Amino acid sequence: MLWGALGNIEFGICEGPSAETLKLAVKYAPHERLGRAPTRQFTGRNLQMLEWTISLHCQTTPDLDAVILALKTSMESGEIMDLVHGDAPDTGIWAGQWTIDSLDVESISRFQGGALFSANLKIKLTEWVQREDLAVSKRQPPPAVKSGSKPPPPPPKGPGYP
Repeated sequence: MLWGALGNIEFGICEGPSAETLKLAVKYAPHERLGRAPTRQFTGRNLQMLEWTISLHCQTTPDLDAVILALKTSMESGEIMDLVHGDAPDTGIWAGQWTIDSLDVESISRFQGGALFSANLKIKLTEWVQREDLAVSKRQPPPAVKSGSKPPPPPPKGPGYP
């Protein structure tokens, strides 16, 4: 039985968040006034933010490293993922599109060979809203890109998880 899925990463009932925090906020722009208190103008809502605390254990998630690597890969690639609560992505409740902002992995214990036995994850997600008014330039090439130039080399990989 599934708690839900984030993109292609499924979480069973036992792997579902032990803590879930949804942050909602709005924006105001201040307007200074000479000799009087400033006023504020409502400018809209901020993007929603979601924080999960998930405890993974090898008995419920046989390959913890694969789950962590999938989350890390999705975060680093900027993947936009559907969040679905319920048994299956096609029959569950769709909860919008989200991107992973950060992933904290706290290793609780490891097997003698080094594989994870259990771990706590803290995942921060931000709502993704598609801009409908964004127009893509039809100019070829875009003005900032020189024809025939090579892309910059990727940054060197530092120490980290897989």
